[in-house]
Amino acid sequence: KHFLDSKTPCVIIAAKSDLHEARQYYSLSPLDFCRKHKLHPPQLFTCNTAEAPSKDIYTKLTTMAMYP
Repeated sequence: KHFLDSKTPCVIIAAKSDLHEARQYYSLSPLDFCRKHKLHPPQLFTCNTAEAPSKDIYTKLTTMAMYP
């Protein structure tokens, strides 16, 4: 998806998704921000796992860069 009327692809990444949601110093939560601007919901990502981190987010970012 694109942010507002720009042609710049936009993705919100929820890093450290293994932790509790932190207090935001903004009037909207990340999910509400995405809803308001008609973006996909934040993509969850964490490196704090026993297994190797998921590569899905990198695939999504690469795809968005290749096909804006």
